Parts: sequence; structure tokens; C-alpha cells
Amino acid sequence: MNQILMIIMAAGVVLGGTDRLLGNKFGYGDKFEEGFRLLGSTALSMAGMICLAPVLADVLGRIIVPLYRMIGADPACDIVVQDGEAALRHVRLFSLEGAVYVEALDFSGAAQVNGEELLRPRRLRSGDEITAGDTVIRLKF
Repeated sequence: MNQILMIIMAAGVVLGGTDRLLGNKFGYGDKFEEGFRLLGSTALSMAGMICLAPVLADVLGRIIVPLYRMIGADPACDIVVQDGEAALRHVRLFSLEGAVYVEALDFSGAAQVNGEELLRPRRLRSGDEITAGDTVIRLKF
């Protein structure tokens, strides 16, 4: 639905702008300009932010992501361990239908549950031990 609205809005902008450039033959050009005047600086700043968002994400991502990797943290992680042997995103804990599961995210450093290699998502029980790198996490719930 959003995409349809965006197409309709884009078509209106193209139609109004084209009519304005061609001397306002159909009256859409004046309405186009009037709409821009009514929105004023707010529309201009919003359009600028929308256009710059991908550029800012790319530029800041090139700075922030390596910085987080350098300090051994991933902004997407809720729990960060200081372990040079653990991957940045080693395992993921998640809840499904009232049970807690663990899944390995980075297979370069094998994760284990109770000493067994974690090859696929596994349901956890209270007292299970997850090993990621040199770090052992014992779960109690």
C-alpha cells in the first residue's frame, strides 16, 4: 500500500513539475508550486534528510562498525563478553513457544552446549552450559 501511495505522489510531482516547466498549460504547475510554498522549509528539510539517510548510514557504518569490532562488540548484541576466542556474534538465544533455544551464528569458532558442538538450533534447559570461545555461560531459569 505504501508503495502505491509513493508511486501516486511521484506521478503527481512529475506531472506538476513538467507542467510548470512547460508554461503551466494545464494548471498543475501552479498547484505544484503552491504546494511547495505551503510546505515551506519543512518539506525541503524532510526531503534532504530522506535523501541523505542512505549516505549517512554508509559513511557512519564505515566508521562505527570497525570501531565496535575493534573493541570486540557488535551493536546488535545484548550480551557482550570479552573473549578473544569468541566471534563477534557467536550464538543467538531466542524464545519460541515458551521454550529457550540457542543457535550458532558464526561457525568459525564452534559453539557448544554441554560439551557437544552446536550444529543446529537446540532447546535449552535450566543448568545447560553454552561455550563460546573460552567463555562458558550456565543458564538458570
